[in-house]
Amino acid sequence: MKKLVVLVCTLLFWQNLVFAEQKPIGIKSSKDQDEQVRTFRSIIISVTGFYDTGTGEVTLYFHRPIGKATVTLTDETGFVVFSQIIATDMEDVLEFSLPKQTGIYMLSIVSDIYEGIGGIVL
Repeated sequence: MKKLVVLVCTLLFWQNLVFAEQKPIGIKSSKDQDEQVRTFRSIIISVTGFYDTGTGEVTLYFHRPIGKATVTLTDETGFVVFSQIIATDMEDVLEFSLPKQTGIYMLSIVSDIYEGIGGIVL
């Protein structure tokens, strides 16, 4: 099973080198998991993210202020490879570079009023 995962990750890596593009990062907030909430997704979406497969740059867009947010990127072992606090009341975009090593990375965005997670496969 591990060999299959490594093979798939390697194939995706090489595909990304050949066909560099901006890929969306699926970020789910804790509100998304509540099926009782019947509002339009465009109203509850606070953060969207993309990464450029050619440059390895991640761009997070904060569509509405969520206060001071801690953005953390961890690898498969739980090691923190990036962490930064952003004041979304003053800044609405955060950019940072992904690690060069292939693998699965978890992105978390946490503030007093928002909690979102996403995954990136390199």
